[in-house]
Amino acid sequence: MNGGTKVYLVKDRYSGEIVFFFALKAGLLYKDIADDEHELSEKEREIINLCIEYHLDNSSDLTEDDVFRWYEDEALDKDKLRRIIQERLDIKLTAKSDQDKTEEGSNIVRVSKTFPGIVLTHFCKGNHDCLQQNLSFPLGFYVFWEIIIKTVLTIASMLGCQYLYLFAADHTEFEVDLPSLNDFIYLDADDEPNQKILTYKLVEYYKNELKFEEIHGLSKHSDIEF
Repeated sequence: MNGGTKVYLVKDRYSGEIVFFFALKAGLLYKDIADDEHELSEKEREIINLCIEYHLDNSSDLTEDDVFRWYEDEALDKDKLRRIIQERLDIKLTAKSDQDKTEEGSNIVRVSKTFPGIVLTHFCKGNHDCLQQNLSFPLGFYVFWEIIIKTVLTIASMLGCQYLYLFAADHTEFEVDLPSLNDFIYLDADDEPNQKILTYKLVEYYKNELKFEEIHGLSKHSDIEF
């Protein structure tokens, strides 16, 4: 793949009409350096940031031990904090070295991890409904699991792929009832039985039928070439 988007057409075997089409593109997800992988208290974050700041400041004589002494009344796992400080310091020093070598600044995205993926850029049904009326199952469900997934697995075997992802620009907000009776015990403490909640048809479809999950702490960059 050369960074372009490849479109696939699904046609009716007999009429030749396009009943569905989808498009795939090589993509990349990444975790920003600033993203926090650890569950830290505000004090712990403060300590880590101070230690890194003093490490990077050549004019400062302060050390990690000095910072820890300032917080000696706090219950701290110093070994864990030292590991995190060293990890983040290594990332920042590597990023600084890369910037010096390339003489680039604003055009560089500094990340801590990258994850190769494939982005589903289009997932669309054609305008012809005659085929859908004769099916006992949703057309999109079949196309996704029987055609798209097989195509993605073939591509992944050649490129390597950790994620298949898409972006749901969903404007189909609507109200649904929260469960009651049998499911009442699963309500959150702040929920009330039979209250209305807002959800999104497209997002719920991707989650329930196609088994996509929302991801947090990752960003995307899809304009890459292989």
